[in-house]
Amino acid sequence: MSKLCKFWAAFGMFALCSGLNQTPVSANPFNAINRTLYNINNTVNSVDHTVRNTNGTVKNLSDTLGIQSNEPGTSTTNTNNNAQSNTKQILGIYHTWYKSLSPSDQETVAKLIMEYAQDKQVSFSTLSKNEWFTQKDLQEQQKIGSIFYKLNEIVKAVGNDKGEFFAFALCVNSGTQDCKAQGQ
Repeated sequence: MSKLCKFWAAFGMFALCSGLNQTPVSANPFNAINRTLYNINNTVNSVDHTVRNTNGTVKNLSDTLGIQSNEPGTSTTNTNNNAQSNTKQILGIYHTWYKSLSPSDQETVAKLIMEYAQDKQVSFSTLSKNEWFTQKDLQEQQKIGSIFYKLNEIVKAVGNDKGEFFAFALCVNSGTQDCKAQGQ
């Protein structure tokens, strides 16, 4: 065979094989529907997990602070299952906890709330370097540390609603009788 014939034979085989390997560009519409349903299902599962986890956080917070869940404003059941009502529950827990403290412990909480509201990045390390803290005796420092960690759990529990929490906490700490959460 001549070189030209071999070339055309090879070229023909290449063209034939290339044509067989090509697939149409059109996509199966059922794949898109299945992907959409899968994504919706994952979103629903994620929201459900978040709601269950938040309700667990409210209960754990009540337990950590030693608050009975049947006290006013501290219900751990959530019929609406939304973040706003969980924040209101946490504000109720804070109010109940704060009112149950001795006047000296309330003063400590008020001082810590001011630190949080000013800095929003309060840690026990920064607190323990504070002159106010270092002037206390060891027993008082330990008591402040315990209060700090309890308050820190509340701050973590409110998540992105820290501004609303600080406004409410400052109101409660000032002795105002009718402090309300935003939207109430």
